[in-house]
Amino acid sequence: MTSLKMPHKYIVVGILTLVLIFTDYLCGSVGSVEIAISHKLCKCFNTTNDNNENGSIKCMCVQNELKEIPNDLPTPLHELIIGKASIASLTKDSFTNYKKSIRDISVKTLRDLRNLVYIENGIFDNMEQLRTIIGMN
Repeated sequence: MTSLKMPHKYIVVGILTLVLIFTDYLCGSVGSVEIAISHKLCKCFNTTNDNNENGSIKCMCVQNELKEIPNDLPTPLHELIIGKASIASLTKDSFTNYKKSIRDISVKTLRDLRNLVYIENGIFDNMEQLRTIIGMN
């Protein structure tokens, strides 16, 4: 029986290849990660994924105690979800701190804003990043 001798350099290259493949598997793409950001009335998250290295901040404000859009949410705020709020009016100042960054505004259900009686004309002016305003069922 003859033994097959493999040159030492091929063994080293094979081991290094396996190490690189295993390292890429362990340290590679993790999909999306959400990091909670503390706020008294809203649940906020900084979400990062492979396509958005800088992250995206999303806040869900679902509280009966919410009487206005909070002006102290983390910035730059990209997505705002509102639900079960006691907001009676929305003015041009409601989104002042988020005008440059907000992309999506959602209302969980239109019944969640049953106290809303006034929306100031031009409230969404100068929101250059705004893509969607959604009223979900």
